[in-house]
Amino acid sequence: MNEKTVPQEKNKFKKDIFANTSFEETRIAIMEDDNLAELFWERRGTANVVGNIYKGTVENVLPGISSAFINIGLDKNAYIYISDVLGNHRDGIARLLKRNQHVMIQVAKDAISTKGMKVTMDISLPGRFLVLTPF
Repeated sequence: MNEKTVPQEKNKFKKDIFANTSFEETRIAIMEDDNLAELFWERRGTANVVGNIYKGTVENVLPGISSAFINIGLDKNAYIYISDVLGNHRDGIARLLKRNQHVMIQVAKDAISTKGMKVTMDISLPGRFLVLTPF
């Protein structure tokens, strides 16, 4: 008998997705070649918005603490510190942001208790092989 062997493709890897849902939480693991590549874990009743990008309106500028509050249409206004604002930080936050100014922001940290979420104007879109920073 004459048998032919088909050569295996190089760079082919195995990818598995595991999901587990209970009343309290959802967990998803992505495995590549039997190694954990990504893990997502979310509890019911909590919305994870880290990484989301919004167009917001500056509500308050507080030069005393070098910060501002931005309305993005959620229950609480988002908080931004001067180091997360694009521009020359030596000018002060009052020169960088004005009340009713429209800005593009990305959520850096979820809201906690009575505090709103922390945001940044340094937007990034991460991918598998690159991180796009459009501004």
